[in-house]
Amino acid sequence: MVAADRIHLAAQAAPDAALLAHVYVTITGKGDSSPDPSVSQFSASIDKQPAKVNALRSANGDKLLFALIVDGSGSSVKAGGEIRQAAAHLFESLSAEGDEGYLVIIVNSQIETSNGIISIAQVQRKLGITPFQGGTAILDAIGDTSKKVLSRAGNPNFPLRAIFLISDGGDNSSRLTRSEAEQNAEEEGVAIFSLAIEPNEKEDGEDASRGLKLLEEVSQATGGLEFFPQRLEDGIPALLNAVHHRWVLDLAPSQVPTPGLHSLQVKNTEKNMRLSAPAKISIP
Repeated sequence: MVAADRIHLAAQAAPDAALLAHVYVTITGKGDSSPDPSVSQFSASIDKQPAKVNALRSANGDKLLFALIVDGSGSSVKAGGEIRQAAAHLFESLSAEGDEGYLVIIVNSQIETSNGIISIAQVQRKLGITPFQGGTAILDAIGDTSKKVLSRAGNPNFPLRAIFLISDGGDNSSRLTRSEAEQNAEEEGVAIFSLAIEPNEKEDGEDASRGLKLLEEVSQATGGLEFFPQRLEDGIPALLNAVHHRWVLDLAPSQVPTPGLHSLQVKNTEKNMRLSAPAKISIP
């Protein structure tokens, strides 16, 4: 999900379009179908005030900067081999299309971020020595990665930014709450796409359900999507398909919002399409 990337005042625009907001959204079709959305299918509001949908375009030409966050906690040790394979496959697939990324691994509740953009060979080496032990701090990883790695100000040449999270959703060490982590992502225009690890057999049903719910909520709040495959590898094609169906909506609010975060609602009238839009938009 995804948040607004650029917002600017258009001095020569008509009064009802004084501010133009460019909002990244994810639109997928049913099954393997490719959506073909049109402007007329969308409506939007900012702070519950109508915003005109001026234009819609595919985001496929926009360069993506991403961070792959891998949950290396002890609860994932049994699935360690599967996680390494899926993480490397996902990173390689994204990089093969010219996009660039960081690797973030959470081990013993510590967040280890690669020193700059890295290659698939470096990712494979790092994953190969990841021990999968201790606790985890997923929300801290989301919040810190959004602010310190994928920030708007620090990456002016990357209009499109996203986190890809491989985890079971369990979090026992974060200092940030879910709403705080989401806010960090929303402020920086970072969408979160979650690929869920099958819960540990020792984890009770309530804890497992809570973890999957967290992945669903942070993904949808930021304009991304969540995927719950039985095997991680099986979820990668659907995830990549969603990434390839990012779109940009140009919105003209009826009233000029003050700087800061504002609630955003985007609706789609087409029943055969699934729309994921950020819950909040950041006005500089």
